[in-house]
Amino acid sequence: VTSVISAGAMSNFSLAGDDSMKHKSKFNKIGRGPGGKKKKKKRKPTRREKQRYKAGSEEELKSLVLTLKENVIDEVYRSIVVETIQFLAQVDNVSMAKDMYDAYEAARMRVEKSQVDRIKLTRTTREKEERTARREGHHFENVTLDCEEEMDLL
Repeated sequence: VTSVISAGAMSNFSLAGDDSMKHKSKFNKIGRGPGGKKKKKKRKPTRREKQRYKAGSEEELKSLVLTLKENVIDEVYRSIVVETIQFLAQVDNVSMAKDMYDAYEAARMRVEKSQVDRIKLTRTTREKEERTARREGHHFENVTLDCEEEMDLL
């Protein structure tokens, strides 16, 4: 690669040759987009922005409700467990059938206890808020979300 520097009569200098040999600086146009403007780098989203759902959003609530529905023992799951226990008892594997029944009952009792505790806590909290609001002369309106009613029925 050769570069030619020529000096004119008016003390103007020009550089002719390969542009790849020049260094990038704020004064030349190498590495810039059309029109000589500086290229803007795309901003990477932060970890919080990468999350699927924003904290406290309706989408997050729906996702949690769906997860709870999937993990709660429903009629289909219950029938599968019962059939499995019956099969294990028929093939003389009674100890495993008993273990499975005990685990199923323990899970059912934990879910039921958790649900009852949550309902009691919600009721007492609302009653306390209502008493406080009435004492202070405010209007209190009890609002129950659809998903709360749905969770109570599970």
